[in-house]
Amino acid sequence: MGDLIVEGGHFISVVPAPDASVDTLGLFVAGAGLGVLLHQRGLLVLHGSGVQIGDRTVGFLGGKGWGKSTTAMALGQRGHLVVSDEHLAIRLNEDGQPVVLPGSSPVKLWADALSSLGGVPEDSVPVRAGLNKYYASPPAASGQSSTLDQLYLLDVGEQLAIERVPPAKAFFGVVPHLYICRFGTSFLQATGASESFNRLSALISKMPVCRLVRRPDLTQLSEMARLIESHNGR
Repeated sequence: MGDLIVEGGHFISVVPAPDASVDTLGLFVAGAGLGVLLHQRGLLVLHGSGVQIGDRTVGFLGGKGWGKSTTAMALGQRGHLVVSDEHLAIRLNEDGQPVVLPGSSPVKLWADALSSLGGVPEDSVPVRAGLNKYYASPPAASGQSSTLDQLYLLDVGEQLAIERVPPAKAFFGVVPHLYICRFGTSFLQATGASESFNRLSALISKMPVCRLVRRPDLTQLSEMARLIESHNGR
């Protein structure tokens, strides 16, 4: 693939491997490169998706392949606005309230998720050649920042449910989803991990964190979207 050099929160230089494709490098820059750049700007960057539900903005966090983008797209198809996908970039305003910056669109979905949401992989643009993942375009937010009201941690269980995470456990539930945690301990230590942890503590003190439990397949998408709506007063 190659190497990225991210400098001062403003510049990303690409040193491609000899066999790297343009599509692969583009994903590298838009993913890891942008995540580090936003971190260098002093933002708290979570690996997740954000959606506006009425006058509330909520975030969905989970490991790779756990359905963050699929959840956002399912809500987007019900008329809610997708704020961001992959990077949930947050700053604290002058009142200490967490504010989400508008992010990238479209979202990226695996073929089975796209099909479950009514899309046709054969008619969709692949993320890159040889990868069974495709771009999908949900309704996008206005481009304005919005206050973050709630975080959901995606989890697996047979019974669909939303469970409040006790504040004492919420920090440790969210820490693995800090974008910079993807690059290992050495990177954390070299790039101001303590500042990120302080920002995360401040974030969690301002809002609830819940666990969103659902089956590890795509059979509950509609029901899950309705549950999330209800949980946010819709």
